[in-house]
Amino acid sequence: MKIVSYNLGHDGQICLIENNKLLFSHEAEKDSNPRYSANSPSDLLKTLISINNDYDAIAISGWAKGHDPRNTPIDGGYLGLNYNVEYNNYKTWVYCSHELSHIVCSYALSKYADISDCYVLLLEGYIGNLYYINKNLHVELLQNITQSPGLRYSFAFGIADPLFNLPNGYCRLGDAGKMMALAGLGQNSPTSNEEQEILDYLINASSPIDTFCKADLANSTYYNIGPHTQPFCDLAKKISNNLFEHIKSKILRHINKRVPLLISGGCGLNCDWNRKWEESGLFTDVFVPPCTNDTGVAIGAAALAQKLMTGRCGLDWSVYSGQPFSHQRELTASSNYTSCPLQLHIICKKILKGEIICWVQGRCEIGPRALGNRSILASPFCKTTTHKLNKIKKRENYRPIAPICLEQDAPQHFENCETSKFMLSFYRVINPKLQAITHSDGTARVQTVAHDDNPLLYSLLTAFKEVSGAGVLCNTSLNFSGTGFINNRSDLEKFCTDNEILTFVIDDTMYTRMG
Repeated sequence: MKIVSYNLGHDGQICLIENNKLLFSHEAEKDSNPRYSANSPSDLLKTLISINNDYDAIAISGWAKGHDPRNTPIDGGYLGLNYNVEYNNYKTWVYCSHELSHIVCSYALSKYADISDCYVLLLEGYIGNLYYINKNLHVELLQNITQSPGLRYSFAFGIADPLFNLPNGYCRLGDAGKMMALAGLGQNSPTSNEEQEILDYLINASSPIDTFCKADLANSTYYNIGPHTQPFCDLAKKISNNLFEHIKSKILRHINKRVPLLISGGCGLNCDWNRKWEESGLFTDVFVPPCTNDTGVAIGAAALAQKLMTGRCGLDWSVYSGQPFSHQRELTASSNYTSCPLQLHIICKKILKGEIICWVQGRCEIGPRALGNRSILASPFCKTTTHKLNKIKKRENYRPIAPICLEQDAPQHFENCETSKFMLSFYRVINPKLQAITHSDGTARVQTVAHDDNPLLYSLLTAFKEVSGAGVLCNTSLNFSGTGFINNRSDLEKFCTDNEILTFVIDDTMYTRMG
């Protein structure tokens, strides 16, 4: 049974499932394309050709026309728990709403699929709902929590940013991550009247997509104050905390069973909120898939089709199911890099001396986090490394850098951290030597690595522990500013040359700059 699935909206991806296994999920932005790219119809045609048109079903995660999800539906549409099945030329076509695709993705990728009931919290740009899903894939809407939680969170950044000038009801997709970083820089203090006015505006609006207008706040001290200023960082912290508590208060009356919570939607990338759900004691477990944002909806639509056709929803999957690295664009004849077999102890010594290493292995990760296959690696001990990496990435200086860590050693470095596979939760740093990965609030967005997760990355961390005393490295995504992961050799060499990076690794080969 082969199912091809397609996401119509931004964060486009095309995936293939065969006999309950995710064979691949290829995302449009990967290979240095603009962030949040959508697929073109030709992408789907090329995928079908690549598998010799050998498939049993096509699943489509729907969308809506224009900016507003309430507009005319496209195929499965954006809103609702609906799906439709058609049969054409001996093939099954399943049209699934965007909303249902999110829900099914988080369930299908969890270990609870087909065996356990779960709560599902979907928090994204427009939808903010709580559901209950059972092992038969019956989904019940429990609560419309708040419209547009992602818009509320991201729009706040634009209030302070003099460069933000989008029309009413819009936000920039990249601002949510910046808000999360700024919240980590905020200080606890009593809420002033002006702060409360902003909080009321952001949280109490019934329909932000209809009403949010930056000009409404033109008389506020925070209007164009600059997002990196300390007063706005303090406000960002209060916005994050208050919005979380607002959501929590809305769902509490529905939480009457001790079952797991699954989190889906772009707000699932908010590590602070994820940690708070884990610490709430309300659920037996909290699971957030690595493709919790729209990079997972094609997987959700495919899993729904699989359930309809086979009776099973759960998937066998790996986070490393993205595109393979392209060797077709070879290094130029004038390349300044020479190759030799990879030697981990040499890489570790280079890192310990302060070198930045670009590290490429196998297929790229699904979802937005670099988890060791398209990564930039560095030593975690010096605070200046954080600034050096942000300069390479052309990011603001306040943006934190995440650690990867040997899983068995995680409790030595991070409080109460036993496993955190996908870098989706904060933990307090308890090793004072790890300066480069410690946020201003003392936390870090941890990825833990066991041997079976990624054997070569595990071996690298083990080797680094032997020379440094800690199996921890800085890890940030390998990409040009504003684009998805680098996924071919010529782009990789250009990135390294432009940023004076002396060494990069592709699979079992190490490339070193001459001269």
